[in-house]
Amino acid sequence: MEEWMRKKNNSRIAKLTINLDDFSLESTTPVLEMEKVLSFPAICREKGKVYVYPEMAENCSSRIYEYNIEKSLCIASKTLSNRRVIDGVLTDLFGKTLLFGTETPECNGKSLNVYKESTDGFERYDQIHFSENIARMAGNFFSYQGNIYRPAQDCNKTYGNGVVIQKCDMQDGKLKMNNVLRLYSTDEKYRFGFHTFNMYNDVIIGDALYFKHPWIRKVAKSVYDYFC
Repeated sequence: MEEWMRKKNNSRIAKLTINLDDFSLESTTPVLEMEKVLSFPAICREKGKVYVYPEMAENCSSRIYEYNIEKSLCIASKTLSNRRVIDGVLTDLFGKTLLFGTETPECNGKSLNVYKESTDGFERYDQIHFSENIARMAGNFFSYQGNIYRPAQDCNKTYGNGVVIQKCDMQDGKLKMNNVLRLYSTDEKYRFGFHTFNMYNDVIIGDALYFKHPWIRKVAKSVYDYFC
């Protein structure tokens, strides 16, 4: 997970140890830390190994790291793409390994980029366009009852306002994604954003936003209610 360090005004990637009996947080262990902000640590598994590829703020490329389980440490592996892919997600559910993500300055917009492997890393070769701002990835693709789904971020009102689940289909040789479900936080405390949806071993992980200080939360709620 992305762990925000308030005193350093920076974030790192950390491993969270969760008690599955009551889902309480037992500990956090830093696994990757830099001077720049690290976020959205997507995870993939291949041939018994675990890889982590975070979004790296103010970086012109994207890197993927091998995760050493015994040492709880990420080791630099290779450049994933020479482009700065925002919230990139790898998948092989479409018959070959592809990378999906957006890029600045339209990272919260209507165009989702598709990247394919090349000798120099993943290069953009296609785009999928939507009629609303839901291009940004919200988590890994997943399959359910023979269908493939994509979690997307609803950025129509604000960045990461909610999650849109899309069903993926091939139509006339082109990948199409159609909305089937929208998810928003129903918790009054965490109502300001919900922008991550991941599943592993029948456990679903989400990411909701709240403000630590009550007075900031009160002002934010008033502004949110007025404009959104």
